[in-house]
Amino acid sequence: MDIKEEIHALSEEMLTNLGRLVAIDSQLGTPSEGKPFGEGPAKALEEGLKIAEELGFKTVNLDNYCGYAEMGEGDEIVGIAGHLDIVPVGGDWTYDPFRLTREDDHVYGRGTTDDKGPILEALYAMKLLRDHGVKLNKRDHGLQRGNRFQMYGSLQSGSRRAFLRFHTGCQLPVYPR
Repeated sequence: MDIKEEIHALSEEMLTNLGRLVAIDSQLGTPSEGKPFGEGPAKALEEGLKIAEELGFKTVNLDNYCGYAEMGEGDEIVGIAGHLDIVPVGGDWTYDPFRLTREDDHVYGRGTTDDKGPILEALYAMKLLRDHGVKLNKRDHGLQRGNRFQMYGSLQSGSRRAFLRFHTGCQLPVYPR
């Protein structure tokens, strides 16, 4: 099976997982113990990391500020960042914003393009690289370490606390100028 066929074969699974994230109202909420951005962002982060684990990645949750999924080896890190929170729902929605709706070749729901959908695309790209035996000489963090994919509980809402917590909780990539 060529890579395009493999991507197509994963489409339904990917859309199912996107629906899991879209169903979560991850607007900034009232902070509580262990949930610095409220219930919604913590639930979205938990679900995003669960999806990453189901795809076979090692994951880390940094106190519900952010988390990451990891693949690869090496001391240097390549990071892919995304956020799972959303801005408040506004305007007139034709479809329920918290239910993934498919119409022809389009999907609708909160976060499908900013940023829940792109997070899943990055995770599945990491999965395809791993499954095809692509060896990375840097760690890749995608939901993020090895090659890291960072998931932030709340960046959309203007909070920098998740960014700061992530960068005090693990090694940062440093690139020469």
